[in-house]
Amino acid sequence: MPFDPTFGGMAQPVTRPTAAQYQQPRQPQPARPTPRPIPDAQALSDAADYAAQAYRPYDRPAPQRPAPGDVASRIQLPPDAADGVPAFLRGRPAPATQPRAARPEPAPFPAALSAALVVLLLLCGALLTGKIMMNNYLTDRREAREAAYQRVVTAHPLQYRELIEFYAGEYNLQPAFVASIILNESSYSTSAESGVGARGLMQLMPDTAAWIAHKLGLDATYSAEQLWEAETNIRFGCWYLNYLSKLFGGDPVTVASAYHAGQGEIAGWLSNAAYSPDGRALSLSAMPEGPTKTYAGRVIRDYAIYDALYFQVFNRAAAGGVSAADVLTAR
Repeated sequence: MPFDPTFGGMAQPVTRPTAAQYQQPRQPQPARPTPRPIPDAQALSDAADYAAQAYRPYDRPAPQRPAPGDVASRIQLPPDAADGVPAFLRGRPAPATQPRAARPEPAPFPAALSAALVVLLLLCGALLTGKIMMNNYLTDRREAREAAYQRVVTAHPLQYRELIEFYAGEYNLQPAFVASIILNESSYSTSAESGVGARGLMQLMPDTAAWIAHKLGLDATYSAEQLWEAETNIRFGCWYLNYLSKLFGGDPVTVASAYHAGQGEIAGWLSNAAYSPDGRALSLSAMPEGPTKTYAGRVIRDYAIYDALYFQVFNRAAAGGVSAADVLTAR
């Protein structure tokens, strides 16, 4: 069976027409129209000439423009017109052209506001300049403080710190006070020797050192050459400072003065009411002028500096209300 797509792809039966169905009665044909007669040659020639005459506009004559006089003659002017100008137009000025309106100028800036702006700008400039100058000043001050601090540190070295702290602790002294004595005696030079024969870091006289060695029970092993050694010199010097501190009540000025001038000299000053009103301690302002007063003043100054730089004992003592003598002789 043939395939018929109109039925969804399913094959359908096809009915074939019979021969009788093809035998239909024939309809009568209409009559053909009679053709138009062909025009002869003369008629065609006449039609062509007519068309040529009808569609040749360039052969026509061009219209003539009238002369100016003719136009003027055709215009009817009023009776009172002269030279072609009516009376109602004579004597009138030509209409003036209107001038272009000028652009309005802006209103002037108020003088008071201008002055206020100028003052404000000047004030801002002054504030900015002041801020810059203040920053420069603070920077200079900070740099000056740092430079001064560095000079103080350089002028107050702390060599042999372990030995100083060890023997200061053994003999109940403040290490800052011992460091100040060493600085003013020898500037931390183990080979220093004075004109009178004092030797080493703490400038001990040989006879004083021998007496200290005897007190320490070192007669069998001690020799004067040991004063050039840092440990022996610091040990003997700390023992002697402890001895003077006990003798003079632990007063730093009195102890430093006795270390420099000798205990006999200072004992005589303490008995003089002009130098010591209470007979127990000396005051720098009341001491007689001379090297001992200068030395004691430097030791007390450097004592405070060494404590501030390295040990911070005074700060703790000030918080606890401890006196200077207690600071010198107590740990």
